[in-house]
Amino acid sequence: MLISEVTGSENQGTANELVDAVRDILSIYSADEQDNVDIPTDEFKAEVEAQTGRLVNIDTLLKAVEDSEFAVSFDKNSIRAKGDMSKDVNTDAEQTVDVGKMAGNQAMKDIKAEL
Repeated sequence: MLISEVTGSENQGTANELVDAVRDILSIYSADEQDNVDIPTDEFKAEVEAQTGRLVNIDTLLKAVEDSEFAVSFDKNSIRAKGDMSKDVNTDAEQTVDVGKMAGNQAMKDIKAEL
């Protein structure tokens, strides 16, 4: 067996363990309705390091977040769990439209146009 085969399988196991830890933590955040929508990346990194027992590089962490498919959006500042809405979703209430009134107005315009 080659050294690269041994280290390659060990690295794959570490990567899988990291993705599993990310999934676990993001699942907890998405299930907790009282929690903040945006998770600070530094705070999330500390939680992952505590769960895995090893230090994690920020780029490696973001790759694991992407691989986990449990996040809607993420960057070096914050992570948003998949159960939460994306940052770019407009949550403002839409104006209601009275369709009956609109139809009545259009009917009156059409009647006046014919006269």
